[in-house]
Amino acid sequence: MRFGVGLLRWPRPSRRMEANPSKGPKMPARPPSHSCSVIFYAVVSDQIHQVIQFFGTPAEAEAMLETVLEDKPDWRDVLYVDRVELVTGGEN
Repeated sequence: MRFGVGLLRWPRPSRRMEANPSKGPKMPARPPSHSCSVIFYAVVSDQIHQVIQFFGTPAEAEAMLETVLEDKPDWRDVLYVDRVELVTGGEN
């Protein structure tokens, strides 16, 4: 997606602000603190202790795991699907 020049500027100056800039909108010094969490599902390897690939749903992760296990059935004890929660935000 392409953005035109100037589309991402905020706040857009109004005539009132141009006439008297000190009366313009006040912006907070710091944004309010909040946190957000995102849930992913991952195919994980016990052998290398690492995520192989992330997925948006458990069904997608299970489908990938089954595809791999068709070719490598001896990896059944090494690979598994796990729920991963990433939390962002909060106080610094």
